[in-house]
Amino acid sequence: MTNLPVFMIMYSMKSICFAFLVISLFVSSSYSVPPVINYAGQVAVDGEAFDGEGFFKFAIVNDSGSITYWSNDGNSTAGSEPTASVSVSVSGGLYSVLLGNSAIQGMNEIDPAVFQQNGDAKLRVWFNDGTNGFQQLTPDRPFASVPYALSSGSAESVEIAPGSIQRSMLDASFLAELNSSISEGSITRSMLESSILNDLNESIPAGSITSSQMDPNLVRYFVPEISSNPIPVSVLQGAGTTLYVQANGRFLTYQWQRNGLNLAGETNASLVLSDANASVDDANYSVVITNDWGSVTSPLARVTVATALPTITLNGAASITHEAATSYTDAGATSVDALGNDLNDSIVVTGADVNISSVGTHNITYSVTDAGGNNNSVTRTVTVQDTTVPIISLSGESNFTHNLNTAWVDPGYDANDTLDGNITASVTITGTVDVNTTGTYTLNYSVSDTAGNQADINRTVNVAPMGPWTFTNAGATGRFGPTQAQINSSYAGTSLEGSVTINSTHQGIQEWVVPTSGTYRIEVFGAAGGTNTVNLNNSPGRGAVMKGNFTLTSNDLIKILVGQKGEDASGTAGSGGGTFVTESNNNPLIIAGGGSGGHRDKSLNLQHGVITTSGVSSLASGGTGGTNGEGGNASGTGSGGGAGLNGNPTGTGWNNGTIPTAVSFVNGGTGGGNASGGGNGGFGGGAGSHNSSEAGGAGGYSGGGTGSNPEPGGGGGSYNSGTNQDNEAGVSEGHGKVIITFIGN
Repeated sequence: MTNLPVFMIMYSMKSICFAFLVISLFVSSSYSVPPVINYAGQVAVDGEAFDGEGFFKFAIVNDSGSITYWSNDGNSTAGSEPTASVSVSVSGGLYSVLLGNSAIQGMNEIDPAVFQQNGDAKLRVWFNDGTNGFQQLTPDRPFASVPYALSSGSAESVEIAPGSIQRSMLDASFLAELNSSISEGSITRSMLESSILNDLNESIPAGSITSSQMDPNLVRYFVPEISSNPIPVSVLQGAGTTLYVQANGRFLTYQWQRNGLNLAGETNASLVLSDANASVDDANYSVVITNDWGSVTSPLARVTVATALPTITLNGAASITHEAATSYTDAGATSVDALGNDLNDSIVVTGADVNISSVGTHNITYSVTDAGGNNNSVTRTVTVQDTTVPIISLSGESNFTHNLNTAWVDPGYDANDTLDGNITASVTITGTVDVNTTGTYTLNYSVSDTAGNQADINRTVNVAPMGPWTFTNAGATGRFGPTQAQINSSYAGTSLEGSVTINSTHQGIQEWVVPTSGTYRIEVFGAAGGTNTVNLNNSPGRGAVMKGNFTLTSNDLIKILVGQKGEDASGTAGSGGGTFVTESNNNPLIIAGGGSGGHRDKSLNLQHGVITTSGVSSLASGGTGGTNGEGGNASGTGSGGGAGLNGNPTGTGWNNGTIPTAVSFVNGGTGGGNASGGGNGGFGGGAGSHNSSEAGGAGGYSGGGTGSNPEPGGGGGSYNSGTNQDNEAGVSEGHGKVIITFIGN
């Protein structure tokens, strides 16, 4: 077999592959056009030599790629991709295949006429690494011109010794035809006879053949070719970057240039710029790639060195005023470098834990360093100020009523500040209280914190008689109430001294002037009945207790009748009087009914003062109790009914009314008389009794009814027009009483 010239073709594969191809054409000893082409090359994927089973498709097309002359499966038209592929084993990026070898699955023979008739034939290749799919390698590569061997019909029967044909043996016309059939650059070393080669070797010194002496189509396959150019880049001052170039070719050398000038020592496929400096490294870069066949220069790639410091943007204001002793939460900041890269996570904050208890200026610093070591910082000023006024809290009421002629002791106060804490000890009080003079006094409580914030609060003190004032029977007993002399003597040294006067018309009714306007608590106790001195086990009826709150006006006159216990007796005892508190016009405020007198018949249930407004009736055949402020009824020869607020008892009573009956409050309130050793009724409208068995009714708002033989008298009714009432029936023993207490304005 005679080996024809070897051609080398280089391809690039769509950013992921490149191929280096070697094509050898073989001819048979009969000098016919070869049916196969030896295709060999190298393939890389993403810059790495490919290993494994690769898949290829081949087509021979015209110069524009619009016509298919041949394809490996015969299915390509107009330069389109064949349908079938050829599997080729690739090791270390190297592979080879016989184009046109029909013994290979998916491969058709090549008709020699393809090359004889089409001088613009080019090879088109598709490659699939099994992952990225088929991609066409570009550009299509032309075939070098090859003189096809000539043969004669008698060649097989003539023995021509190698090298025996001399030029002088050839006809001139044959030489002319031969010259015209051999195109420029088409004779390869393998086509030359050894003696010619020897002559060439002797006449051509080693290294004397240059690229200009070779066929241009051959030379261009050896010239370096850039497959990936350096790309422009921006870098921070002080940071580093690397420029890369990828090229195809053999025995390549590199020389990087900055602004067209060679960089000493930078002769690698990559250029490392560390610690970039704008004054030096901000420039245009290129690389010259050279081998023995020529050189190529990459396009300029601009390296821009950003010199600006990273920027920090505060969230919120740069100057903040914050109230002391209140929680502070910083709003933070954001940051980017000179290239716009986010540096938020790189911000270092100092001073964000502001001492909210320290009045003054506090600085919060935000610092950040970019990848090039460029640092910047921003400060936020937080001014802590104390403008919160302290709080003064008064113990007790701010409108306070104090009892006349008693020492003033301040109920107390407490002062606190958000920053200084408890500052009670710093409180100052201005103003005085004259406890010996009725009137209204103002006390001012003032305090200032360390920052000078001042708080003030006032307390109003009303100096007035407050009580409790306790009104009693002043030592009087029986039917009639106390005299002025008894009142003066009994109240001496108390809060009532000199302030109570006996009514000029009715002895025993006490008159008292309200010392100050406000709310008063009034408690009234009805008087109990007298005790039977023989039957001590039969206790007398007890009076009612009535309590309520009332609004009284300063200087108003109040009438008070304190009910007195019925007189004791060996027979039936007298009934107790009611206790009355009214306005000056006799309008009732509160009244407690009295209880019936003790009876000699111990089996009888005695009657108590009640909390209802009606008096109590006798047990059976006696008189009925009064209603609506009237007296009780006397039945038959009974002793008499108890008196009410407005009405005396009804009925004639015992001995046809010859014995004095009880009298209503408005008529003086005296008690009823007794007969035959019975007991007199108590002051406050209580009825007297008969010695044998008839008992009188008790006094009250409405009087109790008379008891017939052998019944006890009925208890008195009660009345209450106050608020917050607390009323109880049958609990008061002995004489009645009235307690008045001032409870506030």
